[in-house]
Amino acid sequence: MKFKLIKGEVEEFAILEDKLPDDIDKLLINCNIQAKVNIDEKIIGITNAVKYSLESKTLLKIKSTLYFKIHEDSWSEFERDTTVVLKKDKVQHFGIIAIGATRGMLIVKTVNTPYSSILLPPLNINKIIDDDIILEVK
Repeated sequence: MKFKLIKGEVEEFAILEDKLPDDIDKLLINCNIQAKVNIDEKIIGITNAVKYSLESKTLLKIKSTLYFKIHEDSWSEFERDTTVVLKKDKVQHFGIIAIGATRGMLIVKTVNTPYSSILLPPLNINKIIDDDIILEVK
């Protein structure tokens, strides 16, 4: 599959608690990945939303999207009659890139804050993306 990363952006970022709690070892990290597609431009967008929380309280959140331009020769792997099918292994590949980019965005966004000491750890992409993603074409 031939593709090129053409754009990355932070859509949402918020530090909701100025001070890190004392029981930071109980911090939960939630990661959610979604996909969107622009058929005319042959672009796949991967949105990665990450929340740091403690018990039921969200401390920090970031939502970023990376856009991948799919080469003309590779686009047929995805497009069907009325759907775009993103196979699990392809989405996982894009997801790993998106998580890494989000990690970097978090480092930049949390400079000079207490959260700069909490890096986004390696995440098991198999637990985040466990199936193909099928997008309806409108």
